[in-house]
Amino acid sequence: MEIRSLKNSVVMSMGPGQQVETLKRILVEKQLLKQFLQTYPDLIVESYENGRKVKDKKIKLFKTLQFFTLAVTNRLSYSSFLKSRDLLQVIKDRVVANHIEPSKVYIAWSFIGLESIKRAKKLGTKVILECQTTHIDQWIEIIKEEKKIMGIENCYSDFSEFLVRRVREEYEMADLVKVLSSYSKESFVKQGLDPKKVRVIPFGIEKHFAIPDKVDKEKQIEKTVILYVGRVEILKGIQYLLKSFSQIKGKDIELHLVGQVLPEAKVFLKNYQEDKRIKIFGGVSKEKLKEFYKNADIFVFPSLNDAFGLVVLEAMSFKLPIITTEHSCSKDVISDWEEGFVVPIRDSSAIKEKLELLIENKNLRQEMGERARQKVVTNFSIERYENETLSLLEELDEDLK
Repeated sequence: MEIRSLKNSVVMSMGPGQQVETLKRILVEKQLLKQFLQTYPDLIVESYENGRKVKDKKIKLFKTLQFFTLAVTNRLSYSSFLKSRDLLQVIKDRVVANHIEPSKVYIAWSFIGLESIKRAKKLGTKVILECQTTHIDQWIEIIKEEKKIMGIENCYSDFSEFLVRRVREEYEMADLVKVLSSYSKESFVKQGLDPKKVRVIPFGIEKHFAIPDKVDKEKQIEKTVILYVGRVEILKGIQYLLKSFSQIKGKDIELHLVGQVLPEAKVFLKNYQEDKRIKIFGGVSKEKLKEFYKNADIFVFPSLNDAFGLVVLEAMSFKLPIITTEHSCSKDVISDWEEGFVVPIRDSSAIKEKLELLIENKNLRQEMGERARQKVVTNFSIERYENETLSLLEELDEDLK
């Protein structure tokens, strides 16, 4: 698909997130990208012409400011760290706003987009807000509930009120809000945003990572392995997975937790130190992650509030049956009893029931795993993601004519 009228006419600012490079590559290959503003880990401004980078500039002062702010607040309370993190988001936003060039379309990154959106609108630019979370108000509601349940004051997923107000304003000012799942869209509609303004474009899987030509399921581990991949924090619902797993008896099963362990996780991890079947591996490289998928038998993603969950697609492409919650990509990806199971959030009993069923029934695991892989290959390729993204840009281009 070509959109000639948008050639060298799209500006994009992006923070940390999944598939940032994929979106950037699409715009470069189609010769649409005019300017790219990277905000993580460094703040870099790149200029493009006809699909070639012609200039880049690193904003050195920002990295110094970021290092100093986080170094100081890391010595203070966790809540001070969170507030400084949010302040840095605002600083990034203002720096980006000062550097964006006139264009036909501006793709802004939620949480660091308000000032640049205001600047773009003054220039007469159409704005797509790239949103990799659910609506901020739903996010806060679930976090408040869980902190009360867990008896903790602060967690990684907290946000300061001043940042929350800014994010709400981003939603209102953008011409379109691009989200990752039906669940995410529902959270925006629930908070009063026009459904026509919210567009769902789910992630796709890069072939070189998680759709190998042939998936070899010969394992190096004899036991039945249950796998979780992602940050170990309360918002991901790990506490409910641990509770359900600990109630299943037997030495021939293991639970592998792969991902960064956040400080708040100590509240619930300490309760399971005696269960040697639970293995915590921390963050790993993409190549190492493949080995975890290959050696797993069941994948569980018990998130309380996730805009998508790319790891679900990755696990499916390695022929793993899935147990996930309603608050994830499940409505778009999982058909209950076909590729796995969808359970309510915070329901450790439901997770336990589905785990026991899959542990005891190898044939069912294999059948679901085969269907899971086929669905990813058929419906969630990176080409599909590319085509839907370009269609959205083409639609905006029609509005500009």
